[in-house]
Amino acid sequence: MNDIPYIIQCNKRGQIVIPKEARERLELSEGEFELFSAGKDIFLKKVKQGNR
Repeated sequence: MNDIPYIIQCNKRGQIVIPKEARERLELSEGEFELFSAGKDIFLKKVKQGNR
């Protein structure tokens, strides 16, 4: 799968929305994610069931 950059916005409550196309391509559904940062960049990683 090719990586496609998406520009998303953060609302005043601090919420972000992952675009539908990206969710479908990555087979994402509602769940928990880990948030990582490196400098001013952020990364999300899906938490697998039972890994908490």
